[in-house]
Order: sequence, then C-alpha cells, then structure tokens
Amino acid sequence: MIKFFRKIRQRLLSENKFSKYLIYAIGEIILVVIGILIALAVNNYNEEKNAEAKVKLVFEELFEELAANISSVRNIASFYEEKDSLTHLVLNTDLKEQDYRYITLDFWRLTSTSDRVDLSNNVYNKLLLMNSAIPAEYSNVMKELYLLNQKKSYVDLLDDRIGEYVKDILDYRIYNYKWAIRYNEDAFAEYFLNDDRYKANVKLLSERGINEHFQHAIYYMQSAITCYKELANLLNKPLDYTVLGFDRDISKILIGDWVSEGFPGAVVTLYEEDDRLLYKSNIDLSGEFFMFSKSKLISTHIFFYTITQEKDEIILKQNDSVTWQKTKD
Repeated sequence: MIKFFRKIRQRLLSENKFSKYLIYAIGEIILVVIGILIALAVNNYNEEKNAEAKVKLVFEELFEELAANISSVRNIASFYEEKDSLTHLVLNTDLKEQDYRYITLDFWRLTSTSDRVDLSNNVYNKLLLMNSAIPAEYSNVMKELYLLNQKKSYVDLLDDRIGEYVKDILDYRIYNYKWAIRYNEDAFAEYFLNDDRYKANVKLLSERGINEHFQHAIYYMQSAITCYKELANLLNKPLDYTVLGFDRDISKILIGDWVSEGFPGAVVTLYEEDDRLLYKSNIDLSGEFFMFSKSKLISTHIFFYTITQEKDEIILKQNDSVTWQKTKD
C-alpha cells in the first residue's frame, strides 16, 4: 500500500502536476489522520470495555461483601437476644439467690462479655480507586454506598466502645473483689443479688450494647440490604433470602393485625412489601422485622420476639414477657 501511494506521488511530480500532487498529499494526510482517529477510537472503546468489565467484577465482589456484612449483623442478634432476656430478668423481676446459683455463669457473662460486628469495606475502598471508570448506571448505588460506609464507621466505633465498657467493668472487679480472681459460688450469688453496682452495669450495658451498638448495627443492615438488592438488579444476580433475613412462608403466617393486653388499644399491622416484613401501628409506630431464625424476630426498635404456637393460635412473645395475639380475620 505504501509503495502504491509512493508511485502515485512520483508520477504526479514527474508530470509537473504540482497542484494535483499537493491536493493528493493533503488527501493522503487526511486519510492517515482518519485512520489514526479510528484506531484511537477502537482502542479507547476496548479500554473502556475492559475497564467496565473490571469494575463489574469489583461490584460483584462488593455484592458478596455486603452479604457477609449483613450476615455479621444477623449473627450477633442471638448474642444480644440472650443479653436482652437476662437483662429483663435482672432489672424487672424479683430474682432469688437460688436463681442466681442456677445460672451463675449466664449472669456473669451478662456484664463481662461483648461482641463485635466487624464489618468490612475492603472491596468498597478498592472501588473508590476506580471511581473514574464507574459507569453512570451505578451512580445512585454509589451514593447509597457512601452513606452506608458512614454508618459502618459508627458501628466500628461502637464495636470498640462496647469492648472498653466491658473491660472497665472487669478491671474494677479484679481490683475490688477477691472472688473475681478465684471462683466462689456464694460470693458470686451475693454479688448478683445485693450489689447495686452489678445492676447498674447491667443497665449500662443494656443501653450501650443493645440500644446503641446493636441498634446502629440494625440501621446499617437496613441500608446494606437496600444496596444489596440494587446491586442484585444491576448485576442480574439472584437474591439470597437467608442473607436478607426474610422467609416468605413465615411472613405469610405473620401478616395481619396484632394486639396485646400489655398495650391496651394498640393495634400493630404486619405486612409484606418488596420482600420485607414491615409493621405499622395506630400509635404512630412503624418499622421492619428481621428473621434471624425460624422462630426468632427482631424489630428495628430492638424488641426481640419468639414465634410460638398455643393450641391453634400463633403468639409473638417479647423478651420482656409481653405477648401479642393475631386478631381473627
């Protein structure tokens, strides 16, 4: 091809047709430029497609990271459910010495153990480094992910803070109670039964653990589920309902109006929307239920419920012994 164009140029010059030669040369330059531009466009297109493919792979990793984080929140639900149940026993019932002797270690762990959510954002941070290559279709979910990461930061802070509270309690015991070093059942029972500091610590860890640490973990999980669903749609991925904490069969059983003798006049309506079990009431209370086992629920207001059946009736029992019955249709 190069030899062909060279022969044309030489012929035009030998025939003294300079004007035609000049026009031809300009045309040849234009063709070369067009060729270069086409090559660059093809190269840029290929690079964009490769970048988009890499970004999509990272979003797929993020999809899995979100699933793991949602599961991490659900995994500590049983830890706090037990804490909540024991807290109600200590603060709201008249426990006797034999009660403390019977489950001494449970009451000990109530103020001496903590748990972490340990959320991860490694993939999200990797994604931020690719920000310029992220397609426009992901712009909305990126905004949601930014807000989600802010919530993660606060949960991380509370992970550390609740551990520090427990450490302070244990340090105080070690330096002020001889039985804290060497196990003594009588001393333990006496401490649980009559030491005001114990009940104060139970109350503190309930407020800081359940009503703060776990509450904000639930807030994080709600937002993470929204991002998880949006990514599933963008990536054409199936939803894992075990991750979401949603069981349609259980949901169908629970949908309807619920009443309780503990809250005269209150009616709580459970309903399903977008694969979520939601609730609203006639006392201006609304939120969402999460299922962390076949028989255990938790609400966004951090009430723990156990699903039971008495005769032919489904009952929801709160940890504080309040029971809810479904009204007849």
